[in-house]
Amino acid sequence: MGGFLHDAKRFVLKNRQITDTAPLQLYCAGLIFSPQMSIVRRQFETELPTWICQFPHVEERWNAELQTLEGHSDSVHSVAFSPDGQLLASASGDNTVRLWDLTTGALQQTLDGHSDRVQSVSFSPDGRLPASGSDDETVRLWDLITGAPRQTLEGHSDWVQSVSFSPDTRLLASGSDDKTVRLWDPTTGAPQQTLEGHSSRVYSVAFSPDGQLLASGSWDKTVRLWNPTTGALQQTLEGHLESVCSVTFSP
Repeated sequence: MGGFLHDAKRFVLKNRQITDTAPLQLYCAGLIFSPQMSIVRRQFETELPTWICQFPHVEERWNAELQTLEGHSDSVHSVAFSPDGQLLASASGDNTVRLWDLTTGALQQTLDGHSDRVQSVSFSPDGRLPASGSDDETVRLWDLITGAPRQTLEGHSDWVQSVSFSPDTRLLASGSDDKTVRLWDPTTGAPQQTLEGHSSRVYSVAFSPDGQLLASGSWDKTVRLWNPTTGALQQTLEGHLESVCSVTFSP
């Protein structure tokens, strides 16, 4: 029974969109594209449509892919899990952020408000506040329940490439093509610090797990470490031969 339920879950997740829009197509588009050795396919083999002369070649067993979340109309630039693992946020060139239910793969909210591509998305550590950075030069904070924008943080003079919350949720950092990192109070939306020093666009920002350091990676081929409380530069890490596109701390 356990094997059948696991297999049935894989089948449902893989074919959720078909189930929602045209459930009878499960017998064609669902069953015939299921793996050859899947329990659901073998259990309902007599239901396979006889009018199909040649079935497609499919893999023998389920692969690692659980779901395909479709809905964006342009490229997806960033994804982030909520801390409780229940939601996935995706930021796209279609100017929106989408929130997905990871249990079912269903779309929960479309966060619409940016006027240009959304480059980065992040959840606050308490899971209550999604933030997004966009080519419209703003950072937006969203209401998780209604999908409405709560704050629009303005100050950058070029595209915002990355957003990241401090572990205690008291600060939000944003990195921009204007060569700066900005720190904001996510509760009020007030700017706290502008960290200047990079000589080119800032691609990525990340807080250390204890919140004592903020790292930024830049097109200028360096990583810089900052004190997020004072805004002081702590170190400049040099050595890369090309731009630094992403930074992260070990746990």
